[in-house]
Amino acid sequence: MLKLIYLSFRNRLFSLILAIASIAVSVTLLIGVEKTSASMRIAFQNSVSGTDLVMGSSGSPVNLLLYSVFHMGDPMRNLTWQSYQDIRKDAKIKWTIPISLGDSHRGFRVIGSDNNLFKYFQYGQKKNLTLRKGRAFEALYDVVIGSQVAAELNYEIGTKIYLSHGTGKSRLNHKDKAFTIVGVFEPTGTNIDKSLYISLQAVTAIHLGWETGIPLTSEAFTDERIQNMDLTPHSLSAVFIGTQRKADIFNLQRQINNYDKEALMAIMPQLTLLSMWKNLNNIEKALTFISFMVMVAALFGLTAILLATLNERRREMAILRSLGARPYHILGLLMGEALVVICLAIILGLILLYGLLIFLSPYIAYKYGLVLSVTMLSVTEIKWLFVVFVSALCISLIPAVKVFYFTLHDGMSHKY
Repeated sequence: MLKLIYLSFRNRLFSLILAIASIAVSVTLLIGVEKTSASMRIAFQNSVSGTDLVMGSSGSPVNLLLYSVFHMGDPMRNLTWQSYQDIRKDAKIKWTIPISLGDSHRGFRVIGSDNNLFKYFQYGQKKNLTLRKGRAFEALYDVVIGSQVAAELNYEIGTKIYLSHGTGKSRLNHKDKAFTIVGVFEPTGTNIDKSLYISLQAVTAIHLGWETGIPLTSEAFTDERIQNMDLTPHSLSAVFIGTQRKADIFNLQRQINNYDKEALMAIMPQLTLLSMWKNLNNIEKALTFISFMVMVAALFGLTAILLATLNERRREMAILRSLGARPYHILGLLMGEALVVICLAIILGLILLYGLLIFLSPYIAYKYGLVLSVTMLSVTEIKWLFVVFVSALCISLIPAVKVFYFTLHDGMSHKY
């Protein structure tokens, strides 16, 4: 039987290779969507932990989560420094990490913060930020960079850099303020890896004279004069908050949302993340459905190939019957061919998938900040492969059963 399958396969090599290729691409697409979705969930969940509330100006909770935690987009409006000072005095608050967005360096985000970032910010399973080398920022023009920034731009401790006004490929540069790299974070697998961190005072200093959105003059703001100025920021993009007790979270959130001096909003990052995933769930299901339909089309293509050659093989099957082959031998022969095709397609599809993951993961991490993990197949992915395998066998029954009912006389007397 194995020899017959081999000879039959070799005789129809080109058409079966096309069937294998189409199913393999479908497997790659189907499992790739599942792996990308799982990697996105893990990456988003690992981006922040240990933070009870994120405070920002009133608006969309999801937008606040995106720009504060994932550095995607910008706030419509900042919260004032005075409001931050009023709220941080609350006895229910244990610590705060203020952040200021708006600048960049060669496409990477620049984040203004204070030293609480190094002390309290956590990611993953409540891991604190650690420095691979160097120290935290102390002087006005110190900058600490993420591991990916250091790797992509080949930066080392002591390198002098200049920041750009705005995000993206901005051509407005703060050329009169040279920053010195004093520290490099350990890799975290989050957006911290592709960010640069400076002090809030540095954010204020580099924007002196930029009140109209463009630099007016830098002569009035020499470094000597700036060092003696009050560099307290006027506003912040968001604030990470840790409470004294978990029981205080809801009360503090309600208090911030009802703050009467300014329209503010406080969100619980994990709950907002769940809400965001619910909104994206339909998109995820749609992508999975499309991938599955592509798979179904490929399987029907396999069936079409088997049916197209069926008339040509009726004499072949009749000869096998005359030589003593039972109907179940004929059934097994056709299903065996389909089994070989689907097994080879699944193996080729997985090889293609992991090859793409290995090849494209660094680019996707650099371009979009999404780390695609090259891991073993999950239980869900194995279930999908099992569904594909069973579906292929079931569909292959269509031509197999049709041949099963061909009689010996019909096969021998068939005209070609």
